[in-house]
Amino acid sequence: MNDDSSEDSASSTTGGLAAFIVRILEQLSLSAWLPAGLLSASVTLLVCFRQERSVNLVAAIGRITDNPWGIVLLAVPLLLVATMITQAFSYIAIRVLEGYWSRGGLVSVCRSLLIRCQLRRRSTLMKQRQKAVENAFGLARPKMLEAGWTRLVVMRFEQIALGIDPDATGERSIEEEQLSDEELRILKHASWRTFCEPWRLARIDSLGNEYLRYPEPLRMMPTRLGNVLRASEDTLEMTEGNLQSFVMRNKQLLPLRLQHDHDHYRTRLDMYAMFVFIGAFLAVLSPLMLAWKVCDSWAIATISGFFIVLCIAGYQAAIASAEAYCGILKELDRIVKSS
Repeated sequence: MNDDSSEDSASSTTGGLAAFIVRILEQLSLSAWLPAGLLSASVTLLVCFRQERSVNLVAAIGRITDNPWGIVLLAVPLLLVATMITQAFSYIAIRVLEGYWSRGGLVSVCRSLLIRCQLRRRSTLMKQRQKAVENAFGLARPKMLEAGWTRLVVMRFEQIALGIDPDATGERSIEEEQLSDEELRILKHASWRTFCEPWRLARIDSLGNEYLRYPEPLRMMPTRLGNVLRASEDTLEMTEGNLQSFVMRNKQLLPLRLQHDHDHYRTRLDMYAMFVFIGAFLAVLSPLMLAWKVCDSWAIATISGFFIVLCIAGYQAAIASAEAYCGILKELDRIVKSS
């Protein structure tokens, strides 16, 4: 009788512990597991390199396979703790990468300098695109005239392409009354771009798309990620100044596929934002752990360089995910506006 009760007590304790662990793991998202897995695996390898006193991947893997339980005791707790930390700080990581930094001191000076750089970059893109359009149109003009287009039509296309305001520049304004029906038909249905080389159009479009990633100067952020998100947010008309509540209130209006895509890209944005900070952390940690144990300075520099590349790649991937995420927000805004 006592044996049965003790067995029931032990099984209930084991079941309760297992259920508790399962509840903890259910709270951890995939976007937290992958960065945490990278962190724990990298730290484990760095510990092996330090013990071997050389950056030898084969020897490190051999040490892991020779003593798997010791590695498990190191890696598993590190993985769980890192996962909880990455999930807790994923939102903060995105905000930091956007450029929402605390005021005052050196941080304020850095923010001001970076905003100036972003403004200069925006202005440069605008000038480069204007120059590219001028060159392309100059080469396309003779072809348009050879095709039988009148000078008035070509002049009007030039004003449209270059964004020229005739009243502001003092140039001749082309009014509809001055144009024949045939000329109006050409302006409505044709395009000067058909007379331009594809590679020139590709450069014009690339510069234009890059320029659209920036908000108006008064809304400029200090980072590229922040500007991509803010430029998209500023085009939304139905948010009432609160993007987060707008999504929460209206997400169910999206088709199921777009709801899935929204969650997918948001998760990727969280994950890549954490990759940036983990890559930067490991780039600093690697030489600190290996400098006095490993004599091969080139190997240490290579490891740090790898993590720096990972950091940069994570940031670029975060920007790409943000653009896809913003595309879904624009579709949601359109649906809400039309409903």
